[in-house]
Amino acid sequence: MYEQIAQEYRRLVRDPNSPLCRAEAYTFQQQIGPLDGLRVLDLGCGEGFYTRQLQQRGAAAVVGVDQSPSMIALAREAEAKQPAGIQYHLADVRTLEALGQFDLVVSFFMLNHARSYTELAAMCRGIAAHLKEGGRFFGFNHNLELPPAAYPLLQQYGRTHSAPDPLREGDPITVSYGDAAGCSFVDYYLSRATYRAAFQSAGLETLQWRPPDVDPVDQAREGETFWQTFLAYPSFVTLEASRQHAQIP
Repeated sequence: MYEQIAQEYRRLVRDPNSPLCRAEAYTFQQQIGPLDGLRVLDLGCGEGFYTRQLQQRGAAAVVGVDQSPSMIALAREAEAKQPAGIQYHLADVRTLEALGQFDLVVSFFMLNHARSYTELAAMCRGIAAHLKEGGRFFGFNHNLELPPAAYPLLQQYGRTHSAPDPLREGDPITVSYGDAAGCSFVDYYLSRATYRAAFQSAGLETLQWRPPDVDPVDQAREGETFWQTFLAYPSFVTLEASRQHAQIP
């Protein structure tokens, strides 16, 4: 779905001055953890926004994967302009050939596009296949548990949602940024119970969800009331899990 909106996605969603991008950046800084010396795989890397940040924060090697030719083209364009030694591969995580074992696998807003348990479990297997034993997964996910009644409250942050109410497994959630000429994409509602089952089926354990963080400096600048709604109804959350150790016979 990103083929038609790659340029607009980079312009609108990755606008460093937008409230949601600032909240993402601060959450990333607070929750990603130490990266020095790690081999990191970024699945669903898009135009490489976070892939580059992973390298800048000290990762020893970073590889990005995305199934959108337009997004990978933007990522490779950025690498050509400022070489950082990042490799980018055009592939679907569900059918990705082995790229080796990594200390950390990350995914920023990829899993929320899974339309069913089957698709989500296939993504989780792709994650687990590239994690060394005891390795960690970290990701951002659109907050699929956000009640549709709260959607209008988030428009002040430059984002709109549209979905059935109540949400049922597999229901589409249309997310839009900007005006009519902006960009839209579709998430699919899957419950956290479905996520837990998919992660467990791939050998990924201790799945944890955390709310995003907002920079106190940003709160002071915008005013405390500006961020109250976002903190009460966050548009995204983080999730973390680890690949379990093989059982000794």
